[in-house]
Amino acid sequence: MRTTRVWMILLGIGMAFGAILVRLGHLQIARAEEFRLKAIHRSLRLKILKPHRGRILARSASGLVALAEDRPSHDIAVILSRFDPTYILVRRLMQRPDVDSALLEERYRAIVELARSMGEGEFVLYPGLGAKARDSVRHSLRACGEARTVEREGDATYDLIISAAAILQADRTLESISSIVGLDPTEKLEHTRRMILRSLAVKNTYQREHELRSPRPLEREVSFEQALRVEKRHEEFPGIRVVESVRRAYPLGEAAGHLLGYLAGINPQEKDSLTVENKLVDLWRSLREIDSIHRRRDGAHFQDDRVGREGLELALEEQLTGAVGAELVERDAKGTITKRIDRLKPRHGSDLIVTIRPSVQTVAADALKEAVESNEPSTGGAVVVVDVQTGGILALVSYPSYDPTRFRKDYSRLSADPRHPLFHRAIRENYAPGSVFKAVTAIAALEAGVLSPDERLTCAGALRPGGSTFRCHYRAGHGPLDLREALQKSCNVFFYKLGERLGGQRLHDWAARFGLGAPTGIEIPWEGKGLVPSPGWLRQFSRGKIPWTKGLNRNFAIGQGDLQVTPIQIAGLMAAIARDGSPLSLSLLEEASTTESALPPAHRPIRRAHLDLVREGLRWVVQRPGGTANRIEGLREVKAAGKTGTAQAGAQRNHAWFAGYAPSDRPRVAVAVVVERVKDGAHGGAVAGPVAAAVLKAALETE
Repeated sequence: MRTTRVWMILLGIGMAFGAILVRLGHLQIARAEEFRLKAIHRSLRLKILKPHRGRILARSASGLVALAEDRPSHDIAVILSRFDPTYILVRRLMQRPDVDSALLEERYRAIVELARSMGEGEFVLYPGLGAKARDSVRHSLRACGEARTVEREGDATYDLIISAAAILQADRTLESISSIVGLDPTEKLEHTRRMILRSLAVKNTYQREHELRSPRPLEREVSFEQALRVEKRHEEFPGIRVVESVRRAYPLGEAAGHLLGYLAGINPQEKDSLTVENKLVDLWRSLREIDSIHRRRDGAHFQDDRVGREGLELALEEQLTGAVGAELVERDAKGTITKRIDRLKPRHGSDLIVTIRPSVQTVAADALKEAVESNEPSTGGAVVVVDVQTGGILALVSYPSYDPTRFRKDYSRLSADPRHPLFHRAIRENYAPGSVFKAVTAIAALEAGVLSPDERLTCAGALRPGGSTFRCHYRAGHGPLDLREALQKSCNVFFYKLGERLGGQRLHDWAARFGLGAPTGIEIPWEGKGLVPSPGWLRQFSRGKIPWTKGLNRNFAIGQGDLQVTPIQIAGLMAAIARDGSPLSLSLLEEASTTESALPPAHRPIRRAHLDLVREGLRWVVQRPGGTANRIEGLREVKAAGKTGTAQAGAQRNHAWFAGYAPSDRPRVAVAVVVERVKDGAHGGAVAGPVAAAVLKAALETE
């Protein structure tokens, strides 16, 4: 009996040792590779090396100058896990199924208010916390400092106790630092809480912890003095760091706001659509060779990156961004780098040269601003300047504008401004062109054979067909006129008659031939199309209820009615007339990416004699007495040719236009200027003409 018992004990001991040996074998042999990789993962870190953003350059008299470039700066950054560990602890616990999240949130909010009123003391944040829940947040508990759990008697649960200092750490830090950098503590606290929630929602463990433990921008581009003061007192600001960064500088300020656009952070809605850092995190987790990042780094963006949001910064994002690099390092238990294993240099963004001439851009912005502000109640305007030979855009200005450097700080004011300074009028706003369109009507009439070059039509001050009255701006009437004189004096009656002869479809076709009613195809996205009406369009738009009439032909011929254009389209129109009548491919890049597909379909060339006749009429507008722009001395000085326009824009409001080119004998530069919603009685030539004169002079001097 005793022998049997001994053998049973020995058998039990043997089986226990056998089980231990099997387990050891499983861990040391079958799962050896898994544990080896885990050990390596704990010691290896992939350090992302971000590229410099490329510069946007332009040519000036002194050589290449930067319109947008990175400059050294300092940011105030926050490490979320150290800055607000209590909030992270609360949110981690609320994710657990064994924690009453509603109770925890209610108690947390109440204790925050109590801590703010008392300033000190300890509070039970959550009663009855289970052992598993406590163990799951032990790292967060340690990070909180003055937080602990106390075992409750009888039920094997714990009370989570936290101090007022831990609860208010983030509040007090922001209050203290606000006196140095001038930030809004309440707004920044909400901002950091949103960052915490987004980070905790990340499923990838490494990425989630990386976001919580890495410096994230809190206040960008602080002054050197502010950065120094924060750094000297860094022990007072847990989780706050001063980090070296770069700021995007825009030397032209508001003069080039819409042209260049601005940079902004990646918002939460874009995380899935943009290629973000988790693709590199996955690479680190697999411990592949660092060279394989080459295949995956193009277009990679990180949550604290800023990307182009408007203008050229958006249009050229891919070329300007470059590609990230990476460095694989080994660290010891203290986090000190002990070995650099491999390194892939970042590929910095490309510098790109644009066709803009800074001096012309600045003159255009200043002249337009003065014209708008001196012609109340005007709300804005636009200027576009085009190189007649190349199609390169020398200036692209909208007013009111914004300074890209200050965009984030000024956004609230800008977005509330009723003049809509964020809207890019030069390429997106639709205006009635008014008499500027008469140049198209004139060419169409000559080419269609409905008007002979020497034919004279009589203006009696108004046209009265069938009891209706279509007035000329000169009520006494211009008398007999040929085409050149009609352009010179901008006679409405003359062009009413041409509209009757041409009809709506031919007017539509000629407008489309010059690129109206379609985007020009420049690099900046979301360009407006305008609207070129036609009988077919009206039939479809009204579902056959509104007929196309002769009255619509008359209004169409003088640039009124439903006709809508963008300023850049009118600049392209004038550049085409200045050349050989064929539309130009417009571009903002010296190495243009715009293709011929952006142009209207090719047509039979316009007869040289017809084009010369219209050009002569446009020259008379400026150079001969009686021309609608003859009183603008600056236009005469540069030997400009062009057309004024005063387009109706609602009750007692007009859009003031001048569009043309210079010099008239050997055109080099075309321009379109519009000052919107000037008071009734303000003439297009008087308002927009001086702006065009200043711009053409600057452009010709630059050339």
